[in-house]
Amino acid sequence: MTPMRGSPYDVTPRVAFICSGDPYDVAEWSGTPNNMLLALQRHTDVALVVRHPFPSWFVPFGRILKALSGRRFEYARSSWYVALAGRRAIAEITKARPDVVYVVSSTIANELVDRFPVVYIADATMRAMTGYYDAMTRYSEVARMSAEAIEARTLSRSLRVTYPSAWACRSAREDYGVEAEHVLEIAWGANLKKRIATPRTVEPGVLRLLFVGIDWDRKGGPILLQAVETLSRRGIAVQLDIVGCNPDVVNGAVPEGVTFHGFVSKSTSEGQALLDTLYARATLFVLPTKAECLGIVFAEAAHHGLPSVAFATGGVTSVVRNGETGILLPLGSGPDQFADVIADLTTDPVRYARMSQAAAADAHDRLDWDIWARQLTTKVDEALAQRKRMGSNWP
Repeated sequence: MTPMRGSPYDVTPRVAFICSGDPYDVAEWSGTPNNMLLALQRHTDVALVVRHPFPSWFVPFGRILKALSGRRFEYARSSWYVALAGRRAIAEITKARPDVVYVVSSTIANELVDRFPVVYIADATMRAMTGYYDAMTRYSEVARMSAEAIEARTLSRSLRVTYPSAWACRSAREDYGVEAEHVLEIAWGANLKKRIATPRTVEPGVLRLLFVGIDWDRKGGPILLQAVETLSRRGIAVQLDIVGCNPDVVNGAVPEGVTFHGFVSKSTSEGQALLDTLYARATLFVLPTKAECLGIVFAEAAHHGLPSVAFATGGVTSVVRNGETGILLPLGSGPDQFADVIADLTTDPVRYARMSQAAAADAHDRLDWDIWARQLTTKVDEALAQRKRMGSNWP
């Protein structure tokens, strides 16, 4: 195949793509692998897409082994278990003989780095998540050490590794010693079927806030609920739409003006229509998440021209530009601080309009899957061309 425009390779590399599930399934990781794949197909020669990397017994049998081990065994991060279950997928890739494999799974990448040039795609490193996410503290020492070994080997032997945040890239360099030129920080896009990116103005009347998240406590739901009550006590008419949770997360009665929509699936036309409506009528997107590798929802808010309010933590600091496309508060800030920021921004029409315009521009210019694919494939093609000039074989 002749090289695509912008490719430094003499022919466009033949690409294989694999993740931990079916990348054509929009329910897989909230549609992120699907959007990655579709964007890559528009910018390079994707010769092979592995639809089902693991057999049907992979998850149920893995759960049995985990239970039998006293929860010390993490099947998705076990090299031998993934190698056993993924034999057919690895054979499929080997038969296709791609020039490079784009992989959205460290354990799968670990099985491929000695066979092909691998581009490893993730939103965080194991080291960055350990001690940051409460869920990681439940890993046994054996499971943690296994996951760490897989991560270290994947990062050290991949052709390139790419993350959407400075937080994750810094961990790859500092915690794993990956050379700076091998670590690519490229922003991710929004998992939306259509681009909207329309700047907003503050409309008179009720202030509408939008929260989208499933993990109520980690995502800061209680903080936002108290902030809404504070705003109401100050005489500000406010409505809060909550997507991803049910009313039973609240201890007691649901405050007036708060609507729980439960889980809303983007894979259905009804679910997507509801999300579009909620984003369209919202004034601000507020997600006081205390631990977040990135938060695709912030990119989705920007694509609707919505400024975001959140904590300055993890990858959020890369997807939301503090003071430009949203406001990031220091970790530890309470409901009163969130209420202050929300009230100040929405009572300053000039500042709000400027921030909304910046969010929409950022969605168009940076938080876009086509831009991600174009930047990534250019860097990968350059790395492959360099190896070819040097006469290097893989590994």
